[in-house]
Formats: sequence, structure tokens, C-alpha cells
Amino acid sequence: MKFRLTIIFCLLVSLSYAQVIVTGKIMDATTGKAIPGASVYINQTRIGTMSDGAGNFKISSATNANFDLVVSCIGYKTYFKAISLSNNHFLNIKLEAKTKQLENIVLHHYEKNGWEKWGDLFTKFFIGKSAYAKNCRIKNKDVIKFWMDDKNKILSVEALEPIQIENKALGYIIRYDMQKFEYDINGKFIAFSGFPFFIDMKGSKSDALKWVVKRKEAYTGSVMHFMRSLFSDSLRADGFIVQHLQRTPNLERQRVKEIYERDVKPLKEGTNNWKYTEDDSISYYNRIMAQPDYYDVYDRNILSADSISFKVDESKKQMFFENYLQVICTNKKETKEFMLAAGDHTSHYIKSFIKLLSHDPVSIYSNGLYYDTQNLFVEGYWSWSEKVAEMLPYDYQPENWS
Repeated sequence: MKFRLTIIFCLLVSLSYAQVIVTGKIMDATTGKAIPGASVYINQTRIGTMSDGAGNFKISSATNANFDLVVSCIGYKTYFKAISLSNNHFLNIKLEAKTKQLENIVLHHYEKNGWEKWGDLFTKFFIGKSAYAKNCRIKNKDVIKFWMDDKNKILSVEALEPIQIENKALGYIIRYDMQKFEYDINGKFIAFSGFPFFIDMKGSKSDALKWVVKRKEAYTGSVMHFMRSLFSDSLRADGFIVQHLQRTPNLERQRVKEIYERDVKPLKEGTNNWKYTEDDSISYYNRIMAQPDYYDVYDRNILSADSISFKVDESKKQMFFENYLQVICTNKKETKEFMLAAGDHTSHYIKSFIKLLSHDPVSIYSNGLYYDTQNLFVEGYWSWSEKVAEMLPYDYQPENWS
């Protein structure tokens, strides 16, 4: 089965962290009235606050990375702004009502029994199917709406409010302000994005110790781990093996598949009739269709961080490469859940593949944040594992444990 779908090492030079302070006032864009109780947070962190009765807020963070400031309030469109490290900031934020979003949902005639029909599929792709996912629960399923584009076979999902997720495996309550969720049924391609905010769960000492271990397990070999290692030039020390991969499509398989979809499948469905054109026999068809969609040629050279990334300044690097990269983490083996989904009974080191969808580089920061996330296409283990159940905040740091 194919999956498609982006301070670890002791540095010799210490990084300087800036204290960035953002203050501001939140108002209704139409009336100009202050909005109290709006949630203000740094995207995918535990750092957040609420606007006071006059709509004012103040939030600060010690960081060596730019970040997205997010303002979320029920009934309003989510506001976000990229914050740089250069200066402190004051923002006058005007939130717009969600009327257009609600009209969009009504226009698409969302399914009244959408959760019953699509809830399991959505949970699988959004929360995941790992062992961690079994300990996750969506607490407000009623705010999630579904509609299907029958012509293009694309399932879209909208959330009227931030999705409340209880992750007992990692010890977090997550408020996920979903901006996009689309599943291409024909192409087996999924894309979702949003703004998560993390809150530490309260528990016993044994719960806290369990969460330390589970968070470190989830972190090891993750995209966040890889990006931090790439930033700190510690790929090999952190167990990552990176190699160039040249991927060539199997043109004959594409040709045979097109013949089947065009000439054979319409006749075969509901009957025993088969038709082959261009002298293709059933045995030839079966043999070609058993081949892979593409052929991979690996470069045996192991890449260093500076061969696929370059320093922009003290706080930012950029990653750029041609075609694909294969990324193996020798510090983590495939889980039994992944092997079951992949139809493999042998556990290997986790292996993922990444590709840039455009010729623009991806910016990387010391905390593992990277941008533009939509430019990084992921296949393999990461496309299966990088779901909400294994998501960690960017202010997470692994604790030493044995």
C-alpha cells in the first residue's frame, strides 16, 4: 500500500534567543467594538493568552524563529500574521464575521449525516491510525461538516469552530482551527492545514512520566526532528540518512491503465465481457499492472545538511533539492500499525520521501518550523505518521531518559 501526502544536538556555537513581545487590540471589523475573550496564540505551541474586556492582549516568546500569530474567536474568521524577530509589535486586529464561510457550507449542501458516513475516514486521515491515535478523542464532532464533489470525487471538510481534541497518549488538549481539509478519492491524495494550540493535560506523576516517554517516541524520526537536525547540521548524529532519489514514471503501466479505464472497465462492470485493444492480452495486462508506478534510482552518496540547505541568517536556513530525497531514520523502526497498513510483516527503519512541488526553497527554523508547508510533498512513513495524534508543539524539547 502506498502512502502519499511539510536542542537535539549540542552545538559548538550557542544560539541567541530574542524575547519577542506582541501587543494589540482586537475589534469587530464592521462595528469597531472591542472583542473580549478572543484566543491569541503562537501557532502550534503552548504559548497563548486571551483578549481582555477592552480587546487588548499581550503575548511574548523567547524564540530564535519567526512565527505565526493566530487570533481565533467563535463567529469570526481566523486571523493570522507572520511575526519577525526584528522588533516588538503592536497590532490593531479587525476580525471579520464568518458569514461567507457559513454561506459556502450551505451552498455546498453539506450532508446532514456526514459524520456517520465520513467520520471514520476523516478520523483516519486527520487523527491517524497509530497507537497514539487510539488514545485520541474529538470532543465536538458536531462542528465538523462534510460535503462531496461527486463530479471530481473530492471530499471537503469544514469546521465551524476549532476542533477540540483530547490526546491522552501524549498528554495534550489540542484546539485545532482547521483551514482546509480535502481528500481526492481517485488520486488517493489528502491535504489538510490549520492552526493548532496545545494545552498540557493534568495528570498524576505516573501520567507525566508516561507522557515524557511517549512524546520522545513521537518526536524521534519526525519531520520536526528532521528539520531541527537539518538546521543544526546534525543529521548523521541524530540518525538521519539522506540520499538523492531519481524517480522515473512507468510509462507502459500508465498506457495499459488508460486502456483499462477507457475500454475495459466500462464493459466489465456488471458483466463477464472483456475487451482488449492494441493486442494486449489479459496475461500481459496483469503482468504490467503488477509493476510499480515508477522506477527509483538511488544515489549511494549520503548527503550532508549543507548539500541540501544554506544559511540565510542566524535564525533561518533554506532547503532546496531536485527531484526527491529519501530520508531514513536509523533511530526508529516501523510500528506494527504501519506494517499492517503497508502489508509488510518485517519491521525496517522508517523511510520517507520528500519532494518540492515548486522550485522555491523551503525556509527552516531552529525549532523545526518550516515554510511553505504546502510546497513539501511527503510520501512513505511520514505521510502515514504526520497526523494530529503524533503532533507536538514547536516549543517542545525532548527530555533525557533511559
